Amino acid sequence: MGESKEKKEIVIIEPHPDDAWLNLGGYILSHPKINFEIITCSSSPCNKSTSEKLSEIIENVKKVTFLNFVDINWVKTKRKELREKYGFKTNATYKKELLTKIFEDCNTDSKTANDLLKEVKSNITKKTEIIAPMGIKHPMHSLVSMLLEGIATKYYKEYPYFWSRENKKNYGNFESDQRISFSKDIFEKKVDIFKQIYPEQFFWLYVRGNKDHWADEELLNKK
Repeated sequence: MGESKEKKEIVIIEPHPDDAWLNLGGYILSHPKINFEIITCSSSPCNKSTSEKLSEIIENVKKVTFLNFVDINWVKTKRKELREKYGFKTNATYKKELLTKIFEDCNTDSKTANDLLKEVKSNITKKTEIIAPMGIKHPMHSLVSMLLEGIATKYYKEYPYFWSRENKKNYGNFESDQRISFSKDIFEKKVDIFKQIYPEQFFWLYVRGNKDHWADEELLNKK
């Protein structure tokens, strides 16, 4: 009885390659009897790594699916002319319809946000848990979170975006009701694997000088 409960499947949705491991690597390593699948939504020029190698070196990462959409260009959301074109008042306040327009502007092959949602949904049928980003600060994270409203069963806070001091007042009301702790060995293994697979993104481990507080210490259960 207990064994069958432990053998559940979890799908992690990552907006970019590295988000699943950056935020939930310790969680994955700490639950070797749970099968994980990862769905990567987009790629960008600044992050040419892929998560596919995780399924080669982590036994319980059973599958990684890359959907091959183009990331929302963060710079585009900050340009004055595009903010005005799409109705942005500030670069920290995102609305679904505006992010959708910018996403479709970045995906010049006529792919839409609805196409992204359809492809994600086609890969999560019959899965017991779907963990999605809360959508803090980064526009692609925000869009993915909004698209998965009503589908995701849990959300993760995204390191390093939620550490922004200037946005503390906006995001301080998100409290975790499930804390995950793991050993130093697990943490060091997580860091080592991150360096192997995502070398271009390694600087994120030391953002704001506090590499010990990774987002997989906190999962936000859906209310």
